[in-house]
Amino acid sequence: MIISFEKEEDIKEIWKNLVYFPKQVNNACIDLTIKKIYAIKSQGSLDFGGSEYLQVDRINIKPKLEDDPKYGWWILDKGTYIIEYNEYLSNDECIAIVFPHERLQMTGCHHAPFVVYPTKEEKNHSLSCLLIVSTQNVRIKENARISTALTMSTDKIKTRK
Repeated sequence: MIISFEKEEDIKEIWKNLVYFPKQVNNACIDLTIKKIYAIKSQGSLDFGGSEYLQVDRINIKPKLEDDPKYGWWILDKGTYIIEYNEYLSNDECIAIVFPHERLQMTGCHHAPFVVYPTKEEKNHSLSCLLIVSTQNVRIKENARISTALTMSTDKIKTRK
């Protein structure tokens, strides 16, 4: 298998729904922006085979408008949340490693790094992860850049089911 990092000019074709390309893209990396935040409201279940798998219930947290009438702010207490990104990977021959943006970590928040593989679910245009707020609270503005994705293409990627 050959892996190569994508060029900045190709990122626009590989990732869709970018908020502002010039600010988000740097070499093979793209900063991912926050679209929605959900509170976790139930217990999930995970078993070996998947027949008893159950996702957690989530409640959409609405951002509050302050001085800027166009974009609101989420004010999150210490805890775990599910975040949904604006952007999604649209190329079946690429993968991306997503890690927390440096500025996110400096606010006392983080998420685990993860790999985005081409899947049938990606066609639904939804990419999300768990966000941990480990300080007293944090303010996050709509469309804030919170993660960075390093995008790579390979000659052989198997689609995950």
